[in-house]
Amino acid sequence: MNLSLDIGTYFGIPVRIHWTFGFIILFLLYISRAEGLDASETFWLGAYMFALFVCVIFHEYGHALTARLYNVKTRDIILTPIGGLARLESLPQRPWQEFAVAIAGPLVNIVIACLIAIGIVAAGEDFLPETDSLIIVAHPLGFIQMVFWMNLALFSFNLIPAFPMDGGRILRALLSLWTSRLRATQVAVIVGRLLAIAFVIVGFYFSHFALALIGLFVYVMAGAELRQTRLRSLLESTAIENVLRHDFTRVLPGDTLETVVHKVLEDSEHNFLVFDQNGNVIGCVPEYFIMDVIKEKNQFAPVAGYMSQSWKVFEVGSLQNLFELYSKMISDHLTIVGITEGSDIIGVIDRNAIQNIIRMSSKSKLF
Repeated sequence: MNLSLDIGTYFGIPVRIHWTFGFIILFLLYISRAEGLDASETFWLGAYMFALFVCVIFHEYGHALTARLYNVKTRDIILTPIGGLARLESLPQRPWQEFAVAIAGPLVNIVIACLIAIGIVAAGEDFLPETDSLIIVAHPLGFIQMVFWMNLALFSFNLIPAFPMDGGRILRALLSLWTSRLRATQVAVIVGRLLAIAFVIVGFYFSHFALALIGLFVYVMAGAELRQTRLRSLLESTAIENVLRHDFTRVLPGDTLETVVHKVLEDSEHNFLVFDQNGNVIGCVPEYFIMDVIKEKNQFAPVAGYMSQSWKVFEVGSLQNLFELYSKMISDHLTIVGITEGSDIIGVIDRNAIQNIIRMSSKSKLF
């Protein structure tokens, strides 16, 4: 997602176009040539595709703004050739909240379709275009009719119960009312993967290769969703105390790096907090800095020269579970955090320790 173009920030949420979106232009030119469209008709077909992705942006804002009601932030909205993605920092854990966020996007498309329908009825026109040719979008009425049906298609397609489409999340939210979130995800993934296989078979049989590609995408993303949910379930059930290290090395900025290098090579500690003379945390030395020190054979350099400001401390009891902490560490690029009780640091939590728990669970076939 790094190779993307910013096209503006609206309601505090950046909108970006992924580099693969350029394939849409190639697709437009291919369709124009295959259908024998002239320059004017090609322009209107491009305008129709533009309208499609504007509606997709509105759809994603439906998710993002509804999530905001539940204090869930959205990093950005990404446009790709196969649709849009509102990248939420987290998902609401209450089933009815997840349902509301998931259904909000399709409902936006229904609202757009209803507004267009009112205009069509007021003008005394039909909803069906006079022809199924793409040339119809070059006529004002045909263009409006096609945008109407496009929004109905977006509504219907997104309700297919398969991750990462909205229907998969809606299905999970409804199942979560009667069972655990993990079990609900497992059932939703099975349903989604069966549909994905059907997409691939139908797509190849009828030479609708875009449908087959969507099927492959859905199948892979369903597995990713299941792994993420299993990870969350694992970390939510793991007490923070299980990864809290009380006997950690306190590093001063004037110390040499020799001590921390030995700790890393011994595999006993990997990331270190740096303290001032009064015992206050002033920085950290992350493992990837130390690896550079080892490569440069510069272990006698002072800690101050390799100190990062990417650190935080949390009060005991301020975090609900290990998943919440891990999410904060990932989003803030933290390798180590301090845990305080009052004004004293009573321990540290290293991201490596959390990842070890995940690896051990993976070996036990939890994932």
